[in-house]
Amino acid sequence: MLLFNVLPIIPLDGSKIINLIFSKYLNLNFSNNLTVLISFITLSMILIGGIYEKNYSMVMVVFILLQNIWNYYKKIEYIYNKFVLERYLYNETYYLLLGVVEEKSKDMSVREKDKSFIADFYKYGFVGIMLDWIDKGMQEDYHKIVQMMGTALDGNIARSIENFKNVV
Repeated sequence: MLLFNVLPIIPLDGSKIINLIFSKYLNLNFSNNLTVLISFITLSMILIGGIYEKNYSMVMVVFILLQNIWNYYKKIEYIYNKFVLERYLYNETYYLLLGVVEEKSKDMSVREKDKSFIADFYKYGFVGIMLDWIDKGMQEDYHKIVQMMGTALDGNIARSIENFKNVV
């Protein structure tokens, strides 16, 4: 079963591994399409082998995996756009929060890496809430979400800075 799972076929782990490798060197959209192509080629070879060996359960598994590949292929543009949006939100939110952290810690001795950690920590909370709201179809009133985030954060960044003030 382990060997089957590392095959480069969507949605198996092997496809995720090759997609990560490809996306390190290639555009994410191209790497997703290349992963679909490799999945299809690998699955075609398994299908031919299953038919030749008259292994009809393997043929059925191939058709189920083909459906998964097709569903993934239909979502490639969405996957790419979501990646770009997340990268943008994480980047912009980090620098906004880092500005707040810098301002609130200007008269304190806090290491730069600790300031960066605080900005990163709150960045994931902010962006996570935004992405969750988007994934749920943006049904909830964003004013209410902003108010709840403000309530949750009230004084917390300053306290985080204070906690890191004399860390060596």
